[in-house]
Order: sequence, then C-alpha cells, then structure tokens
Amino acid sequence: MDRFTLYKPGSGARLRDEGVAQEISTINILAYPNPVSYALHLKGLPEGNYSLKMYNLSGSMVLNQEINYVNQFILDVNDLRNGMYVLRVRGGDIDTRLKVKVKH
Repeated sequence: MDRFTLYKPGSGARLRDEGVAQEISTINILAYPNPVSYALHLKGLPEGNYSLKMYNLSGSMVLNQEINYVNQFILDVNDLRNGMYVLRVRGGDIDTRLKVKVKH
C-alpha cells in the first residue's frame, strides 16, 4: 500500500510520496488585520465562489457566508465576541483554515 502525507505549511501544500516532496499549489491567502476588531480583509484567493465559515474554539459555527470573491473581500466580525476563531475558506480547489483573533 502506498503512503501519502499531505503537508500544508504557511504558503502552500506539499504532497509527500515515499520521501519525494512535490509542490502542488501555492496560494498566499492574507487575512488582516489579525487581531481584528471589526473588519477582516481577505486577499490572495483566485476569483470565484467561496464558503466562509468561522468556528469558535468549542467547535460551534458562529458565522456562515457564501461569497463571490474578486480581488478582495471584507468580512464583518463586529458581532463576534473577543476570542480565537478558525476561519474555514472553501471553494474550487481551495479548502483551508486560518486562525483569527477577534479583539474589540
């Protein structure tokens, strides 16, 4: 049986097959400012439709939004409480998670 391990360091994903690493995609998604008070800016995604879901550290979904991304998107986090969250961005070939700290 072949073994595959998917690595996802900060700027890209790597597929490791029996000791040989290959770059399969490099996408630099920027989420700023972090910590964020009211508006989280997203940049670096390819144009297209995406699902944005934000989870608190208990695993509860606190935000669910479908977007059509072109150049950048501003996500309103004004209604979220202070704390750490995980933002999941899904669409096309993208499925990534970003840590976000909300601090009003």
